[in-house]
Amino acid sequence: MEKGVIHMEQQLKSAIALLQELKDNNIPLDTDENLLLSKNFDSCKSEYLNSLQKDLLTSKDKLIQEMQEAIKLFDETFTKTTQDIISELNSGAEAKKEARSGIFSQKVHKVRSSLLNRMYQSEDARTVYHIFIAIMLIMILGEMLNTYISQGVLIDLSLFTYVFGDIYAVTIFWFLMAGWSFLVVPLVRMIHDYKLTIVTWLSVYILMQFIGIVVPCTFCIYRKLPIASGFIITCEFSRMFMKTHSYLREKLLFANGKNEWATFIPDGLIKKGVTLESLNLPVMDLKDLNTEFRRYCYFFFAPTLIFRDSYPKIPTPLKFSNILIGVTNVLGTIFYTFIIFQAWCVPYFQESWKESYNLKFILVSWFRAMIPATMLLILMFFGMLHSWFNMWAEILRFGDRQFYTDWWNVSNFADYYRKWNIVVHEWLFHYVYQDMLRFSRGKSTQLQCFFAVFIISAFMHELILAVSMQFFYPILLVMFGGPGVIYTFFSRRDSRFLNVFVWSMFFVGNGLLVVFYSWEHFARKSMDLSQKYGWKTFFIPHSWGYFE
Repeated sequence: MEKGVIHMEQQLKSAIALLQELKDNNIPLDTDENLLLSKNFDSCKSEYLNSLQKDLLTSKDKLIQEMQEAIKLFDETFTKTTQDIISELNSGAEAKKEARSGIFSQKVHKVRSSLLNRMYQSEDARTVYHIFIAIMLIMILGEMLNTYISQGVLIDLSLFTYVFGDIYAVTIFWFLMAGWSFLVVPLVRMIHDYKLTIVTWLSVYILMQFIGIVVPCTFCIYRKLPIASGFIITCEFSRMFMKTHSYLREKLLFANGKNEWATFIPDGLIKKGVTLESLNLPVMDLKDLNTEFRRYCYFFFAPTLIFRDSYPKIPTPLKFSNILIGVTNVLGTIFYTFIIFQAWCVPYFQESWKESYNLKFILVSWFRAMIPATMLLILMFFGMLHSWFNMWAEILRFGDRQFYTDWWNVSNFADYYRKWNIVVHEWLFHYVYQDMLRFSRGKSTQLQCFFAVFIISAFMHELILAVSMQFFYPILLVMFGGPGVIYTFFSRRDSRFLNVFVWSMFFVGNGLLVVFYSWEHFARKSMDLSQKYGWKTFFIPHSWGYFE
């Protein structure tokens, strides 16, 4: 249309120029030919003007229509964007409100898969998995080559057989611990049937849990179990302790339907929007012993520490291929860990603990250990929190497989503690944090409950390490109670810089743990101070060299 208007304008200008030329040349316009030419010109001029006016009006209408459509589109886009922003702000406010109201709610299990399993749908995530496998294969080949050149054998498994020594005694003792844990079922039945007083049943329960901790610790120390065998016992008695407590607490609080503590809400939380509807109280009953034993048996092996009478299960049938993958991943992780210690840690720390501890030597050793130590952290996560838990979830068709979330993306340590191990975090949250608020009737502040969670968690971690390694060396306790607590109050903004900072702290902290615990372990293997100091030897740091 615009081209047509321009063309007509050019023709009109040409006609006007022709007429002007006739006038300039004094050509008379009153002759018949000139009159005809003038009429034709006037007719052409009128036709062009009418056409131009028509096209201009059409262009005007079209332009107005296009402007109206553009305004309408802008209005729709602006309205939608505004609504999205308002909705996002409202959802954020609702999420905060829900988080505040959910601070006293009970655990609700849902059918959901693990994050890594969802990520494996992407070729990129599988490539990262393949890279770690390739690294392991290269390390195995390198270690085989080194062992063959130095010792004449393809691979030296002496370290592997040493750390898993006395495994038969460990297996027998595990069954004894499991049987002791199952005693909580008749205990709860007796509390309900005989209406035992709180003093009576609480005394029996505390004694039961005390024996469940002290006897395994004594077994590990006096039998001098190697590290891996000791870890099996200590981790298992910790798990059974938490399972036992969960069963008793859930049954006494919710099974009879008459416990006033079940619906108690502190006044401070009522003001924050916590209501009875937001508590998500579980539906629970107490059946005969056979039924309760079956329920507890499923719970005993299920990858959760929160007891329920029943759990959501996956609708698909059991897949033996998934179980086989889980077993392969667990065994691969164990062997990967063995290779890291065999190739990196043992050759260096076995002799380096004898060196004089100056700052230069400590820094060199520290930085040398950072990469293998952080790889051990990743392997522990993948082997235990992902592979082991998913394997048992597949065997039991357990539906709720959110054992962790994206802890590797965190920008602060508060989120890391929540996302790293959701299974243990939920136990601490419900049975320490919430129950302190509940049974103190709100007199305990949330900050006090927060520190109680940290203290109990730090104590259990240190107990597991001390008993498994046969010495008390509270490096982890200091890190947990010092920087571990302080960093939780740092900025919770999401940023790449803070994520880099968190990962840097992973490298620094894990490197420090590996250095000092390795030095102490090899120092104790080289000297025996028990004849001189007796039971105090357990607490004396041998690697310092001051007590020889």
